Amino acid sequence: TTTSTTTTTTTTTSTTTTSTTTEFIGPTTVKTTVTTTKATTTTIVTTTENDNSARIVINDTKCKSGEQIEVPINVINNPGVAAMSLNVEYDKTALKLVSATDGKILGSSTFLAGNDLSKIPYTLNWDDLSSENNTGNGIVATLTFEVIAEEATETEVTINVNQKSTFNVDFEDVEFKTQSGKIIISDENDTTTTTTTTTSTTTTSTTTEFIG
Repeated sequence: TTTSTTTTTTTTTSTTTTSTTTEFIGPTTVKTTVTTTKATTTTIVTTTENDNSARIVINDTKCKSGEQIEVPINVINNPGVAAMSLNVEYDKTALKLVSATDGKILGSSTFLAGNDLSKIPYTLNWDDLSSENNTGNGIVATLTFEVIAEEATETEVTINVNQKSTFNVDFEDVEFKTQSGKIIISDENDTTTTTTTTTSTTTTSTTTEFIG
């Protein structure tokens, strides 16, 4: 469910215009000043969406070539699951999967990850035989990658739900929205050079003295 919050900001601007009229009546000068004030109201309406839907999110990560990075997979607004299955995809020319660890937020669920770390998509599974749904939120798993791209680039780690294997204790499908994460890779040799320029100014003073 997506709800919206609307914020209305009203700004009132007052503009004052002064008009001066000078009227001559015989030898007497009469000065009349008329002041008119006009108020202008500007209304700005801002609408912010509050997404209360169930989501699985990977946040963006900045790194350098040659580093190892941890990429958390986050569950938000979990309505309750007895089993969940996720597929992870990424660019094998930029990243190498090193490990996948359980975040242990899904109760007594058994965590099963693929043995072949080079397989794409790489599948993560959770399965629980209890009679209650697991409603934990937070980091459900952490993926560790080695950044093997040799040049600066931008890639993604995408996440998708295996819907047939994601359900609650009543065997009803539980749907999640998904958000992939950008991996922004900079060259490991990137350096910042600061150049300081010093300017010297020489002032010469000449004194002339008259004698006699």
